[in-house]
Amino acid sequence: MWIFLGIVSFVTVFVFGLWRRLTWAIGWPDDRGHLHTSGDQRYKFREVVQNNIRTYYYAVPCAPGISLRIHRESNWDRLAKKIGLSYEYQFSDPEFDDELYVVSNAPAFQAELAQTRELRDVLRLLFHDRRLQRIECHGQHVVARYREKAEQATPRKPDHTEVQQIVGALYGIAESLEMAKLNSASRWDMYELRAALLASLSTALLAVGIAEFFRIILLERTQIMLDAGDLIAFSTVCAVAMLFALLAATVTLLRGSAYAHVILAEVFISGGLGLLMGGYATVRDINVSFDHSVQRKVQADVLAKQSWRGRKTGTHYELRLRGHDGVRGLPAKLEVSYAVYQLAQEGKPVTLAVRDGALGYRWVEEYYFY
Repeated sequence: MWIFLGIVSFVTVFVFGLWRRLTWAIGWPDDRGHLHTSGDQRYKFREVVQNNIRTYYYAVPCAPGISLRIHRESNWDRLAKKIGLSYEYQFSDPEFDDELYVVSNAPAFQAELAQTRELRDVLRLLFHDRRLQRIECHGQHVVARYREKAEQATPRKPDHTEVQQIVGALYGIAESLEMAKLNSASRWDMYELRAALLASLSTALLAVGIAEFFRIILLERTQIMLDAGDLIAFSTVCAVAMLFALLAATVTLLRGSAYAHVILAEVFISGGLGLLMGGYATVRDINVSFDHSVQRKVQADVLAKQSWRGRKTGTHYELRLRGHDGVRGLPAKLEVSYAVYQLAQEGKPVTLAVRDGALGYRWVEEYYFY
């Protein structure tokens, strides 16, 4: 059952993430939002304060189907270009090329940006504000994302002059994107589709990995594996191997595009965490669900029983056992359910119904008390 739910969850998150990346603007899928007006120009403003960090957005509508991301050029960007992993369109403007990194699936927009110094100057002026993190468009809006330390949790009222400058600049970008769309031969390029696929895959791995991790820690909390240490080592090796394969695929599919190093970092962080967090639960479920071995009874003595309470994980119940499964020993302690814990008595025997597992890692199917 858990394997089926895991597959369904992974596919759902992957498809939703892919659809969102290719069709939605950041935070606003349609015309809903926090609408405001600057002069005769409509825009959206939204802010979120969390952990004393205020993140706020300005957005204006633009033509769908154009992908754009502009941020300050980092050392990681420069390294990726230097080793030939990524390629960025150069605008024959040394100051602009050195300061900002531009990713777009519209060559016509890049050409117009190269020809229009005023637009480049506007972008550089916007990024002189260190609070501005990036400008992007992945759907129906051009969005400017800002971040700053929040001195207080109350909403920040934007300065009128600041709003006019930002909104006017975003509308200028939106108009350029509109012209670029008219001059573009196709809606999406292959690099962008590949980038969206890989980014959605890493996001799905992270989401399912977090869900599987908390299922083991919070929902089940019983240790059914007798060879848990060996299974953890095996699942870690599998996770590292899969992560290496994903990174290799990312480099192969995106090398030479402006997306390569950005998606590579996302796959490494999100995909890596997801594989490590969910790897044990997935391998364990495969080991249990596809096990066709014959059940055998193993005798053990209950040396002690104890319970302890985690601050966020609730009460845990453990049995300390002494016994052998043939030539192999049993773990010194096992975390069990409350029902098993209540039935167990110190100094009395317990019978474990043990199976060998589809992958060769023993697990306890049931406990018997006499």
